[in-house]
Amino acid sequence: MELVWARDWHSLIKWKTDGDGVEGTYAGYGQQYTCTVNRSDPPVGKVSYLEVQYRKHGKTIPEAEDSQPQPTESTDIDEYFTYINGKWQ
Repeated sequence: MELVWARDWHSLIKWKTDGDGVEGTYAGYGQQYTCTVNRSDPPVGKVSYLEVQYRKHGKTIPEAEDSQPQPTESTDIDEYFTYINGKWQ
């Protein structure tokens, strides 16, 4: 999960111009998660976490970057992985 949390929203934010300045949207991730492993052959792992879409707004991009993010929607995410040839895929 550290890789998910480490994603840099500055590089992933999508900026667009609107009538009042600029608006940017990006995804953030909750700090709580669960990991489970099914002992089948091959093993299957599942990671569940919350993804939150945020909005930032300002007259300029620097002003918008400094604004408080506003959550716009959240989604429960489940990712599945299999363990094949000695590594998770």
